[in-house]
Amino acid sequence: MSLSTVSATQYSLPKSRISAERIFFFSITLLICAAVFYGFASEYVQFRFSFPSLLVYIHAALFFAWILLLLAQASLVSAGRVAWHRGLGLAGFFLLCCMPIVGALTVTAAVANNRFPPGFDGPWVFYYDSIASLLAFAVLAYFALRYRNSPQTHKRLILLATLVIGEAGIFRWPMHWIHEISHGVTMVTYFFLFLIVIYDFSSRRRLYPATLWGGLFLIVYEETQSLIGHSHAWHSVAAWILHFWPK
Repeated sequence: MSLSTVSATQYSLPKSRISAERIFFFSITLLICAAVFYGFASEYVQFRFSFPSLLVYIHAALFFAWILLLLAQASLVSAGRVAWHRGLGLAGFFLLCCMPIVGALTVTAAVANNRFPPGFDGPWVFYYDSIASLLAFAVLAYFALRYRNSPQTHKRLILLATLVIGEAGIFRWPMHWIHEISHGVTMVTYFFLFLIVIYDFSSRRRLYPATLWGGLFLIVYEETQSLIGHSHAWHSVAAWILHFWPK
C-alpha cells in the first residue's frame, strides 16, 4: 500500500486504540527529545561550549526550537487538541525551510576553519555526515508535511526525521561506548526505529508503510555515511565547495 493510498483511506479507530497510540507516540517523542537534550546538556545548558559565531547561535536556536516544537505538538495531540496542533504546524514549516540552509552554512564554515568535534575520521567525514543528515532530515520532514492529513504517516515520518538530526545530540553522550563501539550512535538510532517497528506489529500485526519506507530510507542513509564520507569523489566535491568559502 502506498503512502498516498494510506492518506486516502482514513478510518475511525476505537477509542482504546487511539488512547494507546497517543501514549506510545508521546512517550517515544519524549524519549527522543530527552536523548538529544542529554547529549547537549554539558554544552548548551551548562554553557561550557563557546560558540564561535552568530551563525552557530542561529543554527543552535533553530534546532532547539524544532525539539521544543516536537514536544509541544506531541503534547497537544496527546491532549486531544488537534486543531491547535495543526495551527502550530506552520511553525514547523518555517523551521523546515530554515534549518537545512542554516545548518549547511554552519557546517561549511566550521570545516573551512578546521573546526569539527573529535570522534570523526577527519573533516571530510564530518562534513559529509552533517550535510547528509540535513538532506535526510529535509526529505523525511517534507514527506511528513506532505502527508499531514494522514496522521499515521505524518507522526512516523516526523519522528524519523528528528532521529536523523538528533544523532548530533546522541553523539555527545558522555559514554565511552558511543565512540568505542563501531556505529554506536547508529545503534541508538536503530533502537528507536525498532520501538516503532515493535509498536506497528503489536498494534496492527504488520509494518505501517511509513515505517517501512521511512525506515529503509533511514537505514540506507546510516549505512552509506562512512562509505561516501571516505570516498575520493566526496573529498573532491567538498574541496571544491570550500574553495569558494571565505576563511
